[in-house]
Amino acid sequence: MYGEVISMPTFSQFSPEDTSRFNLIAAQYVLGTLSVSARLRFQTLMQQQPALRQMTHAWERRLNPLASLLEPHVVPTHVWQRIEAKLDSISDVTQRPVLTMQPSASARPAAANDAKSMWRPWAWVSTAIAAGLAVFIALQPQLISAPSSPVVVQAQPVPSRDIAVLSDDSKQPAWIIRQQGNSLLLSQMSDYHVPSDRDLELWSIQGDAAPQSMGVVRIEQGKAILSVAQARLLSADAILAISLEPKNGSPTGLPTGSVLYTGKVV
Repeated sequence: MYGEVISMPTFSQFSPEDTSRFNLIAAQYVLGTLSVSARLRFQTLMQQQPALRQMTHAWERRLNPLASLLEPHVVPTHVWQRIEAKLDSISDVTQRPVLTMQPSASARPAAANDAKSMWRPWAWVSTAIAAGLAVFIALQPQLISAPSSPVVVQAQPVPSRDIAVLSDDSKQPAWIIRQQGNSLLLSQMSDYHVPSDRDLELWSIQGDAAPQSMGVVRIEQGKAILSVAQARLLSADAILAISLEPKNGSPTGLPTGSVLYTGKVV
């Protein structure tokens, strides 16, 4: 039965029950609670099934903003050492090449502390959601078939980091602003559609100073990119806002329409 479900080529052909089960596995994939073998099998299936990629991207849009909203906490040194030891043991058993990062002796403690600080905030989130999904873990071998070819994972050529999450009046995350190289990438999380005779405009507010326009947000497939010159207007600890303006932006240099979304640079 499950083999037939997996071989179906389109999302529309999944039954409601099968769609629900694959959706839960996609959530586990994003949370990082799948085993190594199950994760590799799911990556292979995503290459073959656009429907699974859609599910996974939907969970990424829901869960990734949580990392920016949580306060970081430092993980004890002995926990980090046990993680490194566990990774070494996995490498020995599987005999697969492992990509490692070896900073200089002076740089490693700082980098390690930055990485460790992100583990604890996610721990309770992953545990809580994974507990609700635990009943489906036993179904994974049946739901996911063995990969037919090796999975090739390509590293991102341009470093990026999330710098702000903009929320609407009901405090629901609506935009993620990510710094990618020298540009800013805005990813839309809501279903808001801009009226044909209006544009969205991004603003930076520093302290008591007047809002400074960072440019009109041109949305294409749920994303918008600001130029290098616009990205340079971003300053630390600024408040970012998106307002609804006339076509091609505010005629006054200040917001004239409704402020739809706001968020703080982190």
